[in-house]
Amino acid sequence: MKILYIDDDAELRYHFKSMLEEHRGHAVEVASSGDEGTNMIAGSAFDLVITDMQMPGMSGLDVIRFVKDRYPEIKLILKSKGFFRKVAEKEGVPFYAMMEGTKYLLDMVENMSKVL
Repeated sequence: MKILYIDDDAELRYHFKSMLEEHRGHAVEVASSGDEGTNMIAGSAFDLVITDMQMPGMSGLDVIRFVKDRYPEIKLILKSKGFFRKVAEKEGVPFYAMMEGTKYLLDMVENMSKVL
């Protein structure tokens, strides 16, 4: 599965890129902002976009709405350290809270890859 991981935190970007590629065999590209990520989406065919909620400039919610509006075939996961589960539910996308642990996100991605 081809995944775009968007997060302004460089350490988390490369942690999740490594985990998804090395342990699950996915092709992962990363973006450091919502703006960079949406530009990448427009130029490539991603199966899944995982985006952080809170970023400078374009927020994760903005990214989700951009993707849903223009690329409805792309699956989405909203990620946050905080309390945005209700926002994700309102948008109809899965939510991953950092406190749930890396394995939880990896399992979410695996479940999504089975339905593609």
